[in-house]
Amino acid sequence: MNDRLLKIGELAEKTGLTNRTIRYYDEINLLKPTERSRSGYRLYGRDELERLQKIRSLKFLGLQLEEIKECLKDEDYNLEKIIYRQMKQVQTEIELGKELYNRLKIIADLLKYSENLSTEELIKTLNTMTKYEEYYTKDQLEHLEKRKQKLGEERIKEVQQEWKELIAEVRTEMEKNTDPNSEKMQELAARWEELIQEFTGGNKEIRKSLSKIYSNEDTEEVSHGYVDNETMQFISKAMKNAN
Repeated sequence: MNDRLLKIGELAEKTGLTNRTIRYYDEINLLKPTERSRSGYRLYGRDELERLQKIRSLKFLGLQLEEIKECLKDEDYNLEKIIYRQMKQVQTEIELGKELYNRLKIIADLLKYSENLSTEELIKTLNTMTKYEEYYTKDQLEHLEKRKQKLGEERIKEVQQEWKELIAEVRTEMEKNTDPNSEKMQELAARWEELIQEFTGGNKEIRKSLSKIYSNEDTEEVSHGYVDNETMQFISKAMKNAN
């Protein structure tokens, strides 16, 4: 480029930006023209072209215009530091995106497996999910998601049905005042334990978190209505005796 000043259209053509964008940069004092012609047209020189190229590069790295303005105020700004800061920010956004994706996946699966789920029931489920996140670590939630994928949709449906049938049997024995130490209840307790093991994959830390949830929260709420507090207390006695 020679020292001839460029009109805004020529600068736009060289940089791939629009006239409107360059005018906006002028309005926010990010890129001022070298001078104006007698007719009032913006004119840009070599320094402005180089500055605009820096702006484009920093914008490519994900910086906001106000951040770019601060960077360009310091001629010795540390590009490497900026890059690592942006990498950290992007990594955080990726993690947040994963969390959101997993939440949406859970809701999508719930809608797929549940028939005629009302808005009220869905909101209750979302509240329960929030509570789960208070007890499970990120690693545990990822482990549970992988476990779910490993089991597959067909097995998940089977397990849901097994839980319903098992809980119904336990409730029947409770109503009959069956001794928790009886052979029948010990058999049901063993089946209960097997299903928990299948859910946790034998992960002891997840098992602890699961126990905390049911100890501190309303049983019926966190089980999505599968089991009530009284039935849970009854089977817990049988499982304790089994241990």
